[in-house]
Amino acid sequence: MTSLPAVCLLILGATCESAWAGGPPREKISLVNISQTTTSFATAVPQVSVSRVDPNLVAVAWRKYGLPINTNAGAAPGERTAECHVAVSTDGGKTFHDTDLMPILTQHSDPDLPTEPAPGLFYCNWSWVSIGDDRTIYAGGAMFTPLGDIGWSGRPSTAPKQGRAMVTRSTDNGQSWSPPTVGIKVANFAPGLTGLGCSTVLPCISSPPGSDPWHTPWDNAMGVAAPGSDTFYSMAAGYIVASEDRAQTFGIVNRVDVPGWTFSRGKIDASGDMLVAPIIATSTPLPATCPCLGVATSTDKGATWTAQLLAEASEFNASGTGDTARYPFAAVDPNVPWKYAVAAYTPDRRSVQVFATEDDGETWKRARVGPVPDDVPAIERAGKIGLGYTSNGKVLVVWRGFYAPDDPSAPGGPGAFDTFAALMHGNSFGPTIRVSPESSKYPIGTTVGSTVPGHADYNLNNGGGDFSTWITGNNRFALAAFPYAPGGVVLDTYFAKIPLTMMQGPCTR
Repeated sequence: MTSLPAVCLLILGATCESAWAGGPPREKISLVNISQTTTSFATAVPQVSVSRVDPNLVAVAWRKYGLPINTNAGAAPGERTAECHVAVSTDGGKTFHDTDLMPILTQHSDPDLPTEPAPGLFYCNWSWVSIGDDRTIYAGGAMFTPLGDIGWSGRPSTAPKQGRAMVTRSTDNGQSWSPPTVGIKVANFAPGLTGLGCSTVLPCISSPPGSDPWHTPWDNAMGVAAPGSDTFYSMAAGYIVASEDRAQTFGIVNRVDVPGWTFSRGKIDASGDMLVAPIIATSTPLPATCPCLGVATSTDKGATWTAQLLAEASEFNASGTGDTARYPFAAVDPNVPWKYAVAAYTPDRRSVQVFATEDDGETWKRARVGPVPDDVPAIERAGKIGLGYTSNGKVLVVWRGFYAPDDPSAPGGPGAFDTFAALMHGNSFGPTIRVSPESSKYPIGTTVGSTVPGHADYNLNNGGGDFSTWITGNNRFALAAFPYAPGGVVLDTYFAKIPLTMMQGPCTR
């Protein structure tokens, strides 16, 4: 593996540069091209994690897909590229050592996992990474079988598509990785819990319905090593399971569920014994007009949950259209578990707002990010929201701003976009920082798969599976991971290190 050089770029044309309190002149953001791929591939769903005990230990997870994307490709060699990677830095994000996790995650020995002649877990979708307090790096993704309900060579047409949320770990800064483990198993479900639903193509043949191995939740996999705790959580599709021995064994699988509430879940976070799940409710026992933004919390490793209402239908935008998953977004202070926050869109979907508590939900403050710099067009739609805390407890938010398409008559799809970030100060945000030095466009190869006969693709709004942006921070820098495609040529994954002094505020005009 090669180390990637860091490239320092100035943030140009930022309107409020003179008002950034504490920011020395010509402060720089450093950028690293993590993926360095070609026009034959696209990268997406990046995550970034930093050690809370060593600010120099940083890891970025990212996914590599071949173009044009075909989500129904089979198992023949070369038929599809769908890889999960993790790049690790020990010098604070200056250089990275990248690892393709596929040779590791495919070497499983669990008898519950599909093998030949049923197709093995050949592909990986959602990549993730998390660093524990003891410097253990946890990584993995949503491993899955080829094709699915449409069938494949040698198998009946009703053969199920299935997958597993798999975990590997490294204790030597990413130089080597453990054999993979699986935490979310149907056999370990809490009493009364069932797996993914059945369909007309794949009828339930188990009793109770949803208890066959292929009903194991796997898509949108996540892993979180809870700061201030020895607990590691594996998550997928709202299901969650804890491990107390570095992901070697796992306990009972639970699901985020609150009596009387009907909701979908966003990105879950953990700190100490606190789990925080942002939710969008269609109904609640409270007197509210829904869809409603809420937050569910658990202090018993996900066995039981309570919920609070944060906003009613007119106070936020409930649509995650174009994001596909991980909306809304939650984060927890790594030092103080009763401090947590939820990020959501403003009602017009053109900006971002954050709800934050410092007393476990007794009181809340709410702040909207400031305007974007004047050197970019008006934002048509905000998307790909992310939220995180610095190591010393400051709230960071990152998002993408999509501009109007160049050709208004073009069917579907977003226009150019930029990545923005901001730091919360009390009840307001400092200046909005443009992280991307120039605007991106989705390369044509990321959106043509659905027009190729026999192919299935993601929709035009997420550029071949570009679902999320990520942010965290140490005591000096905000650390972001984002897809970047200047000129619409190659969609690469970039790592950004933003001096917190650039993000001080408030920004005055």
